Amino acid sequence: MDAARNVVTFSELDPARAERLTVVFNRYDSNKDGYLELVDMRILGWALSGRRRVPTDAESALQLQRADVDGDGRLSLLEWLRYGIVLSRLPEYEFQKLMLLLETSYVEGAALGLTSYIAS
Repeated sequence: MDAARNVVTFSELDPARAERLTVVFNRYDSNKDGYLELVDMRILGWALSGRRRVPTDAESALQLQRADVDGDGRLSLLEWLRYGIVLSRLPEYEFQKLMLLLETSYVEGAALGLTSYIAS
């Protein structure tokens, strides 16, 4: 990423939607270190699929890489919000439906062991 684009502006992101995305970020931050990592992206990918399919490690890593602006192998809240700008462009009903799905899926995914499983 271009160093000049390293500064994130959120003029495109409605504050209420940013708040919902922050709730999702905090829910999926499984070790509460302030970052989403590969294991977190795995369960997030499962939730985004409508709980139909657990993504492979490679698919989870690719999603992480797409959003990882600074290349440290994890997503900060700012990187997540930047990534979430795309989600925030959904019509209101679709956005709210997706946020509800994401907010409720973490508990079920954790119960299935998705927060601790990464294939070797």
